[in-house]
Amino acid sequence: MKKRIITIVLALIIIIGISAIPAFATDSNSRLTWSSTPSIIQQTSFNATPWAIPELEKALEFGLIPDVLDGADLTRPITRAEFAAVAVKAYENFTGATVSPVSPNPFTDTSNADVLKAYNINLVNGTSATTYNPNGQLTRQDAATMMTRVEKKAYIPGWTLANDSTFTLTFTQPSRFSDDSGINDYARTSVYFMVASNVINGTGNNMFSPTVIASRQEALIIAVRMVENLKGRTLNYTQSGTTPTPTPTPTPTPPSGSIDSNIVGHWFFILYNYYPSISYYNYTLFLNADGTFEYFLMSEMQMTYQGNYSVSNGQIHFTDIVYGDRSNTRSIPDSWVSYVLRTNSYNEEILDITNVSGERFMGDYQWQRN
Repeated sequence: MKKRIITIVLALIIIIGISAIPAFATDSNSRLTWSSTPSIIQQTSFNATPWAIPELEKALEFGLIPDVLDGADLTRPITRAEFAAVAVKAYENFTGATVSPVSPNPFTDTSNADVLKAYNINLVNGTSATTYNPNGQLTRQDAATMMTRVEKKAYIPGWTLANDSTFTLTFTQPSRFSDDSGINDYARTSVYFMVASNVINGTGNNMFSPTVIASRQEALIIAVRMVENLKGRTLNYTQSGTTPTPTPTPTPTPPSGSIDSNIVGHWFFILYNYYPSISYYNYTLFLNADGTFEYFLMSEMQMTYQGNYSVSNGQIHFTDIVYGDRSNTRSIPDSWVSYVLRTNSYNEEILDITNVSGERFMGDYQWQRN
């Protein structure tokens, strides 16, 4: 506890020391140059690999980091109990439901509440009828399998582990990995479904490395990409003896409109509603007069969103969104937010943004005009 308090105090000292200085400088073309302001993850007691930090920040935003990983070394291998906790968080994010532990407890080797929750909604199996092996490590193929169960449980009515074999997911099959023969039969469909959905990647050289142990940060990134790429989407599947059945997806109606010249410009992030005591300049947003936008998330790696936007009835509709870092990019769904433009007591222009679509492209932020 003392160590965690010291870590938080040091983080606050760092924040106070830099709060008056923007984290980014702009060149003559109004583009960003990197400055070394720490990210939310770096300001907490989490330990993570630099490449993982941008998506771990999203895991915080999406509420996907369970208590058991609060302040943990995220570079370490994840246990079966910890992964159960991440899977439950993903399911609750997908559905808005609150999961309860199964009762009575079927296991003799654990009473972990997250394990019992995951078991209650058919996300996990035991290693036997009475054991779970909570401290056992989890492989990449098992991570794909368990997270695919999250998708099935959320979007296939009546799905359970007991009748899982009667359901077949229908999706465009990616090219086979060179080590496909090393993927267990029970995991193969889940592995390729997750790859096709841009949730899990290979490990290079056309390899998936199915038996490599997953890390905690990798598990959280899988959950983040599920929320970004699968939440609210139609899941196509067949059931034995039936025709293909798409899961109905309620789709809110996005606004359509033109450009609001009052919000055109360059905006610096100043406040994040999940962490109201932390003010830092880690993100920046360009709303351009031609209807395009650029949204930068700066930590150890530069993460960028680009696309188009329009405005109508107090909402900004973001479309044609391409998201990526220095190594890869991918498209993500349209998103829209409500906004209020105001002037604060220092006569500074503030743009308050609230997410109103199912896609967490942008959270509930405050921006200040540059």
